[in-house]
Amino acid sequence: MPAFGALSRVELERFFYLDDENRKLIAGRRQDYTRLGFTLQIVTVRQLGMFLADPLGAPPELDDYLTEQLGIEVSSCVEQ
Repeated sequence: MPAFGALSRVELERFFYLDDENRKLIAGRRQDYTRLGFTLQIVTVRQLGMFLADPLGAPPELDDYLTEQLGIEVSSCVEQ
């Protein structure tokens, strides 16, 4: 994903934190993989001003940080 280089924990916490409004939107999605995909789109459009062409190309540290916040396993989402 060329829009991002390696992301530090500080950058993840600053730019990709999910607030209460984000969580309300995400909660309406049924499956873990749908919640993760929707979350990736929310945080990247907020940061980059555009949607991802390939959400599966997101940096692993971003996937890990988001799934940590969502309380889901990234491996179960990527397989979908």
